[in-house]
Amino acid sequence: MGTGSQLLKLLMEEGPSAMEFLKAYNIYMSACYFKKVAHIFSALTIERVMKGKSRLHVVDYGIHCAFQWAGLVRWLAKREGGPPSEMKIAAICCSQPSLFPVQWIEEQQYRLSKYASELGLPFVFEVVTTEWEKVCIENLNLDADEVLVVSDLFNFSTLKDEGIFFGSPNPRDTVLSNIKKMRPDVFIQSVLNCSHGSCFLSRFREMLFYYSALFDMLDAVVPRESEPRSVLEQDLLGCCALNAIACEGVDVVQRPEKYRQWQSRNQRAGLRQLPLRPVVVEVLKDQIKKHHHKGFYLSEDGQWLLQGWKGRILIAHLTWVVEDGSSE
Repeated sequence: MGTGSQLLKLLMEEGPSAMEFLKAYNIYMSACYFKKVAHIFSALTIERVMKGKSRLHVVDYGIHCAFQWAGLVRWLAKREGGPPSEMKIAAICCSQPSLFPVQWIEEQQYRLSKYASELGLPFVFEVVTTEWEKVCIENLNLDADEVLVVSDLFNFSTLKDEGIFFGSPNPRDTVLSNIKKMRPDVFIQSVLNCSHGSCFLSRFREMLFYYSALFDMLDAVVPRESEPRSVLEQDLLGCCALNAIACEGVDVVQRPEKYRQWQSRNQRAGLRQLPLRPVVVEVLKDQIKKHHHKGFYLSEDGQWLLQGWKGRILIAHLTWVVEDGSSE
């Protein structure tokens, strides 16, 4: 075993302040369309399932900065026909609490609650610290008249898979099984399209291609002298790459899978893909064409919405529901 884990821990302890992190995140959101597409895709999906409905309950696995929910709060408060009678978010704390501790999530709770109050939207934010594999319908206080939305924004890759967890079922399949039992109106999933594999050489090769595309993208759209860019490259993307390459076993935080692997896994769990809505695809393509670098692209593969940079697929989005007739 090497010293990758110790080095990563040291770098994280000496990492950026909260303000530096937010500035770097803002640069990423402004210059890169990846997460912005995820947020718009999620919001338009929720808009569809909320038509004619008055109560919304979002179960968010691994909530980070809550920026996407601020936009949804604003839309719901001003939607045609009036706001819903209640919006509720169950924030499932990050599976790696050292990255986003409970105190950070509680800060997001305060800010979102204050914002919703200013807009006149009845709002409930619940922090759930239960292990992800143990989050189930019984401990989420779901009501029959609520529209239930489950959201995974690039976070299920932190769950252990077959490569590190040798029991059956593994944590990923357990979480998906629990989501099926919740029977959400929609499960919105965004995934990183790369696969580390179990051996060092396959991880190194995959990370080389994946992160070279990300750094090339940053070089094209963010000025080199930008201090937030330095924080983004060294303290955020750099730490992720270091963890994937230099750490082993349970010390590896992110274990992403290709989107086709997620498709097979979700279908085995009893979930069914929903078709992409052409209007959503057109809105997103139009936004990219008007406001972003020509290196960004958006495409479709079956029901998956794919994003990438200069021909390399980096991210994929899809929506799911429970397969009709699947056993509980």
